[in-house]
Amino acid sequence: MVAESRRDQVKVSVEGIDELLKDLRSLPIDLQKKLEKKAIRKALKPIEAEAKDLAPVGRIDEGASGKPLKESFAIRVRTTKGQIIGSVVNEANHSWLVENGHNFVAWQTGRVGKRIDGTPFLGPALVSQAQTALNIFAAESRKIMREFEKRR
Repeated sequence: MVAESRRDQVKVSVEGIDELLKDLRSLPIDLQKKLEKKAIRKALKPIEAEAKDLAPVGRIDEGASGKPLKESFAIRVRTTKGQIIGSVVNEANHSWLVENGHNFVAWQTGRVGKRIDGTPFLGPALVSQAQTALNIFAAESRKIMREFEKRR
C-alpha cells in the first residue's frame, strides 16, 4: 500500500497482510464488504484526528458559508467498481484553499493580488499516520476473522 499526498509520499507495510486479505476474500461477499468497511472506518480515525490537530484556526467572515476547518472533518467509506475506498475529507467550502494555497482575488474588482501559501493539514496527516492506519486495519480485520471463525 502506498499513501500519497501531493507533496509527500510514504510506503507502509504490515507483515501477513496478504494472507489476511486472502482470508477476508474467502468470506461471503456481503459480509466481506461490511467487515472491510468497518475496519477501514476505524483505521482512518488516527488520520482524521491528526488532520484536526494540524488544521489551522482562523476566523470565518459573517455571511461566509461553511464551518470552521476543525469542525468539518468526516470519514467516508464507499464501494466503487468492486473496491472499497475510504477517505478522510474536510467538508468546509474553503478547505482546499487553505490546504493548497491560492492567489488573493479582490471580489469587487477581480484583480489578482499576492499568492497566499497553503497550510497543508490533510496530506501531512496521511503521511504521518499511514502506518498506524494500516496496523489498525490489520488488527481489526484479524479480530473480525477470529470472531467469524468462532461462529462457524
